[in-house]
Amino acid sequence: MSDLIYWLAFATFAAVLAILIWQRVQVHRAKQSGERSTFTDTHGSEPRPQHGLGHTQKEAMKAREQT
Repeated sequence: MSDLIYWLAFATFAAVLAILIWQRVQVHRAKQSGERSTFTDTHGSEPRPQHGLGHTQKEAMKAREQT
């Protein structure tokens, strides 16, 4: 019975690893194709302006210095 548990654990691990590799290949192909996704084709407009602390620590420091 314990052999079955080990085989199930191994098979689950192998299946997860195979799906992970397959998904990574899909992402790599999509990035290499140069095509935009359908989401960005239908929703892709100019980025919204960012408010608050900024995207980087340097921008946050500049904002604090100006006030």
